Amino acid sequence: MVELIDLFNQKGVLFKSISEPAFDTTSANGKFIIQIFGAVAEFERNLISERNQNWLGGSEAKK
Repeated sequence: MVELIDLFNQKGVLFKSISEPAFDTTSANGKFIIQIFGAVAEFERNLISERNQNWLGGSEAKK
C-alpha cells in the first residue's frame, strides 16, 4: 500500500481512502501516518533480512 501511495505522489495524485481515514495524502496528519507505516514496513523488511542472514550464517557454521 505504501509503495502505491508513493507512486501516486510521484505522479501528483492525492489519495484519500473512504474506509481507512488514516490513508489520506490530502492532510498533514494523513501524510504523517503514511510515513510511519512506511518506516515500520522498512523496519520489518530489515528484521527479516537480518534473521535470514543470521540463519544462513548459523547453518554454514554447523557444516
